[in-house]
Formats: sequence, structure tokens, C-alpha cells
Amino acid sequence: MKIRRKSNNCLNCSASLDSVYNYCPICGQENTTSNVSVKTLLGDFFNTYLAVDSKFAKSVKPFFIKPGFLTNQYVEGKRASYAHPIRLYLIISIFYFFIISIVGGSMAKEEEEKDNAGVINIHRGFSGVEGVTSKENKNFKRNISEKTEEQIYIDLDTIRTFEKFREALLKNINKEEKEEIIDDLDSAGLYKYGFIESSQNVRDSILAADIKRIAEREARQDSIIAYNKNAAPISINSDEETIFDVFENLDYNKFNKYKYDKSISDESLYDSMSVPENITDFQVLMVKQLIRVQRADDEQIVQFILKNLPLMMLLLIPLFALVLKVLYVRRKQELYIKHLIHALHLHSFAYFIYGVSLIIVHYWIANEELQGTFAFITFVGVSTYAYISFMKVYKQKWLKTFIKFNLVGMVYFSLIMTFFIAEMLISLLLF
Repeated sequence: MKIRRKSNNCLNCSASLDSVYNYCPICGQENTTSNVSVKTLLGDFFNTYLAVDSKFAKSVKPFFIKPGFLTNQYVEGKRASYAHPIRLYLIISIFYFFIISIVGGSMAKEEEEKDNAGVINIHRGFSGVEGVTSKENKNFKRNISEKTEEQIYIDLDTIRTFEKFREALLKNINKEEKEEIIDDLDSAGLYKYGFIESSQNVRDSILAADIKRIAEREARQDSIIAYNKNAAPISINSDEETIFDVFENLDYNKFNKYKYDKSISDESLYDSMSVPENITDFQVLMVKQLIRVQRADDEQIVQFILKNLPLMMLLLIPLFALVLKVLYVRRKQELYIKHLIHALHLHSFAYFIYGVSLIIVHYWIANEELQGTFAFITFVGVSTYAYISFMKVYKQKWLKTFIKFNLVGMVYFSLIMTFFIAEMLISLLLF
């Protein structure tokens, strides 16, 4: 039995309390003078923001086995007995997008390991040598034979300093291995391992080739501005062209060769790509973002895109409800709020099932065919649940419901793809 140290006045609203009151009749706060425990703190948080209480527990069974039940109950006014639709959505969406983030990161890591399959188990590599990065180590494991690697280790003995390793590397690799290593290293790496004399010289040679062109561009800039002073901005776009055509007019040779060289700035790479002068400011931004994205780590980019998915889906739910409203426009009694509540419940169910299926497919099923089969079964299960929910909420015949259900699916899929492409483009522009 819980022992309460009661107060004569409510600590929240100062109302007078009798000793028999366990809770304040005015504001509902518990009548106790005890210090707040960690349990109380967490309990207050969940009750206030996530509503993980008896309402939530009572909602679990109908949520999973009675499609449309919670929506009908809420619309009919029975709201105190079940979890609020928005709180239910927030709880499950936190779980779902957390799983997407974890699984997405794990898949990116596995893909990287798959790219290096066949060399990791054969070669030890040189990750234990001070100064050798993981990317450089993969280069060596991919291009150096096992025999050469063993000879390098013999020369290193127990002294594994970077200077000793560089000396052993240059001494033992053959001509073919050297050529392969050089092809995979940027100019900073070539200088680091002694294949060229100076990283600065390489950078200067890149820039020197563009100095004349850059100077000419700057010299023409004033005349271009003056010529177009009273005219519309010049654009390379014609009636048949789009803003993305600027990428077809770039010189990628030097960019592809030196994009991973951190000693060369983004601006220098931009100048080396022969960017047309008469492009718009937005096209200039796109080219500069292209450089940033290409020089960034793939996993970084994926995580940046994924972190914006919750907001994207939150914006899509009202649109999903609007599609439902349009399809059922002839039923005047069907208010928009009913469709919105229905949308929240459907998305909550889909998030939970898809989140669990992601865990099962990624961590428990190794066979790719079984993964595809399980994913398909999951999709069919969620679709069946949604179809039954449509029938229960809107109370129409199965054929009419089936037709509307598929129309909603096609329209909503188009919206998801449109929003996702827009979200990716915005994310890349803001990266």
C-alpha cells in the first residue's frame, strides 16, 4: 500500500484539502508532500505527453484486431476510454522512425562491407599502423597481394610507425600494385605516401589551368550585367530545357579526380568545372551543392534525408484525409475531422507493423527471397486491415469500398512519391 504524507493545502493550486483527499478536487494533483521520485517524474511525463496509461492499454486490443473501431468510438463521442489519436500516432511514429534510422544505418554499413567482400577475410590490412585511414586501408587491401602484404609486415617488424610503413610500402609493391593504388588515392594521399613530391603542387596545377578562363569570366561579368540591366535575367534554358540541364554542360574530369582531396576547396573545384556564366543564381546553388554532396560520406547524406521523413509524413496525413473527404464528398455527414482521425489510426497501425517487420526482415531473416516474401505478406496484411477499416468506418458495400480503397491508394502513393522526391531535393539543397 502506498503511504502518502498529506498536506492541508494543494501544492499546485493552494486549495484547502481534507486529510481524506488523496487528490485535489480542484486541479487533480496528488495530495502528498513527498519528494518527487524518478518514477514520479517519468510517470508524469508519459501521462502528460504520451498518455501511456489505462486508456492506452485499453486501446491496444481493438487497435490490432478491430479495424476502424477506435475511429468510430472517437467520432461517436466515446473519447475518455481510449487513447487520443494524436498521442497514439506520436508514440508509434517515434518507434517507427527510430527503427528506420537504426536499420538504415545498419544497411549502409552492411553495403559497405559487401563492397569490400573478398579482400577483408584474405588480407589483414594496415589498420593498426598509425596514420592509415580506413579508406586508405581498403585501398591497400584491394590492390596489394597477400604476398606483398606479408613482406611489408616483415619489414615493419614491431615498429609500426607511419614513416616505417611508408618506406616498406614503397619498397615492396610492384609496378601493377603501385598503379592501382595511385588510381584510388587523391592528390593528398599521393603526397602522403610519397608517390608525388607536393600536394600543393598538384593543387596549383589544377588551378593554373583555370586562371585564364576565370579571369576572362570576371572580365566579361560587368559587360554581361550592363547588357542585361534592363532585360530579364539571362538563362541557358530554352523552351525545351530545364534548370537541371546545367549539369550536362559541366566538365567533370578534374572534379572526379580530385573531389576527395581536402586540400582543394569547394570553390576551386567549382572553378575547374567550366560552369556557364549565364546561369541563374539557383543553378549556381545547385552546382555548389552537387560538389558538397559528392564530397560527403554516403551514410551522412542518407541519415540527413531520413531525419526529415517524420515531418514529411506528418504533412501527408492531412492530405490523405483530404483525399478521403473528396471521395466521400456526397456523404454530407462525413466531416473532414472524421477522415483525419481515421488517417491517424491507419498510419499508426501501418507504422507499427512495418516497424516490426523491418526488425524481423533485417535481423532475423538472412535469405533474400524469404525477406521479399515476408515484406509482401506484411504489405498485404496492412492493406487488408486498411480495407476492413474502410468498410467499418464508412459502412459501404465491399465492391464500392474496394474501388474507393484502390483509388485512395493510387492517389496517396503518387503524393508520397512526389513529397519524397521533393524532400530529397530540399535535403540535398540544405545539406
